[in-house]
Amino acid sequence: MKILFSVLLTLALAVAVLAQSQDTSSQSSGQTSTSQSSQGQSGQSQGTQGQAGQSQSNQNMSGKVSKDRKTFTSDKDNKSYTVSNPDALQSQEGQHVAVLVAVDPDTNTIHIVQLEAPPQ
Repeated sequence: MKILFSVLLTLALAVAVLAQSQDTSSQSSGQTSTSQSSQGQSGQSQGTQGQAGQSQSNQNMSGKVSKDRKTFTSDKDNKSYTVSNPDALQSQEGQHVAVLVAVDPDTNTIHIVQLEAPPQ
């Protein structure tokens, strides 16, 4: 009887730990979505961020925004990326900016997470 009780208790604790870890991951992505929504980038940006988040974490970049805001050229390697959410770069057309981005290397696409102060 003690063995059965121990097995059930262990199983219950394992389920609780798994549930907690899933809850923590959904909260962290919820916080990212909330911060993006506050920047006026809800809906499309949440779905795109999920795709980009699968391949790599966020990274800082600096470079130049195209006139139509659909491409971004990195200063570091002079590589051109397609911007998945060009509305995040509103009023930055043709400007040199610093951004926090999620990069999808498979499609050569970036998702602007945050627009930062221009590099000095």
